[in-house]
Amino acid sequence: MSVHRFSGCLLLLLGLTGPGWAQPPAAPVASGLGRYRAVHAALLARQDAAAALALMEGPEVDGDPGLLYLKAVSLARLGRREAALGLAARLEALDPGFHAATDPEFAKLAPPPRAQGPVGRLRTVARLSLPGLFPEGLAVDAATGRTFLSSLVQGGVLVLEPGRRPRWFLRAGPEGPWETLGLKVDPARRLLWVASKGRPGRAGLGQGAAERSALFAVDLDTGRVARRVVLPDPGRHLLNDLALQADGTVFVTDSEAGAVYRVPPGEDRFETVLPAGSLSYPNGLVLTKDGAGLLVAGAGPGLYRVDLAGDSFREVRVPPGLHLQGIDGLTRLEGPTGAGSRLVAVQNGIHPGRVALLELDEAETELLAIRILAAGQAALEGIPTTGDLAGTAYRFIANSQIPLLQGKGPRPRPKPFLIVEVELPD
Repeated sequence: MSVHRFSGCLLLLLGLTGPGWAQPPAAPVASGLGRYRAVHAALLARQDAAAALALMEGPEVDGDPGLLYLKAVSLARLGRREAALGLAARLEALDPGFHAATDPEFAKLAPPPRAQGPVGRLRTVARLSLPGLFPEGLAVDAATGRTFLSSLVQGGVLVLEPGRRPRWFLRAGPEGPWETLGLKVDPARRLLWVASKGRPGRAGLGQGAAERSALFAVDLDTGRVARRVVLPDPGRHLLNDLALQADGTVFVTDSEAGAVYRVPPGEDRFETVLPAGSLSYPNGLVLTKDGAGLLVAGAGPGLYRVDLAGDSFREVRVPPGLHLQGIDGLTRLEGPTGAGSRLVAVQNGIHPGRVALLELDEAETELLAIRILAAGQAALEGIPTTGDLAGTAYRFIANSQIPLLQGKGPRPRPKPFLIVEVELPD
């Protein structure tokens, strides 16, 4: 798979931004997540656009922007230019953040892009010329003002401190952490939780070692590893994003297995919330307002509400004209009871990537509105990923440049990595 193809929003829409991706079942299902999995398998795993197109017949497709996008991609790959651009135009009308002329799947079909003004004003927090960084996760320690960054290549954790040069807070090593992804600060216990993937010969892990996945709890004041929770199953895993309950319970998505786990307070073991295969590439997640569940971003319809009591899940309802596909980072904005729910989402599954404010109903079962906070800036062309609250702003990784990690041969030198923030509405 070429870097150019990977940088298109099709793969990001399906949540395939991590190193490696799993192939879901190819059996067609009439609707819902099963249909997304079947289309995914036909279009990506088998490179069969005709088979994918056959799975997207029926009036229900017209009300689903995600399936409309995949149908347009299938038509484009089959050379049906006018039909593909016709659907792309419908998507542009539904979503101001989507522009066919700048999407790699349609760029060769579409006329030159029309002028588009940027949305939102970004403030640069840091420009990092560290070729081995490739940050994916970001967390802010509100007590000290420090910002922590994970690293997909060098591994470990980098820290940005007010008035000081960037430095390595935690370095990769044989016992971990190795490649790092999601980060989460536990302010009550002064811990930084780190999701990590160990691959032989990379980021501190020896060439002959077995592949592994683990969470690390790091003392925020000393930088020492306080806890190490290793996933016992040697299968295909990618511990990705994290959420934290008030009692210290940690929740984590396993993107490649399609699962969600919890780590109970004070224990060094995983419990299964959703078993493998439940979701297609689960990614960002937050606790629900009532603490009884999780909101988990994933491929397909985009956002799911997980019931922690019954370990079941359902899709968050999305009204016609709005879509939640391609969410990576997900952060809650606290508000008063009865005022509904607000989440900040980094959507890198559309092109160009953007930061959006999602407004949900009080029960968090239905999307009410989407407000674009940042889109159209050149900084966002390099795949934004995750972020955290920093006072009255949202601080995030603007250009992870993850597509440069795909493919074989010499890796191009990345541009400086940009950490930016956008002011949040009241």
